[in-house]
Amino acid sequence: MFKKILTISILTVSALMVLPVLANTTTNTVGMSKITATQIACVGAAVTIREAVVGAAFNTYTQTIQAAYSARATALQQAYTASNGKDVRTAVRAAWNAFNSTRKTVNQAWRASRNTAWTQFRTAVKDCKTPASITDTGSAVSEIMGQ
Repeated sequence: MFKKILTISILTVSALMVLPVLANTTTNTVGMSKITATQIACVGAAVTIREAVVGAAFNTYTQTIQAAYSARATALQQAYTASNGKDVRTAVRAAWNAFNSTRKTVNQAWRASRNTAWTQFRTAVKDCKTPASITDTGSAVSEIMGQ
């Protein structure tokens, strides 16, 4: 999972480094359409906003998941201090139920935030009036989906 996150981060940073170079050209052609520097800058601004929102949402996701693992570890450690098997089973079940509930909630929140960011991006790009060929919407499927 760390390799996926690192790869996505590197690709995102690389893409952001290319945008200023593209924005400095006066016109480019993709297919039959002329693309102006203003249009490219508009898409670049939309990408910057989207990536900031997705990054913040993912940061929240990872922090919450980490906290859930820590809470589960503490609860399980406490569960195994009980003096009989019934109390251990009850406490273990409660620890795992709390963890799974948190995991489910944070996954839903991550997916909702990610989807909202991409929806807002698509709307902003439409306002730029650029051909879809210069956007990265086709890469949305490589986004981490949540489990």
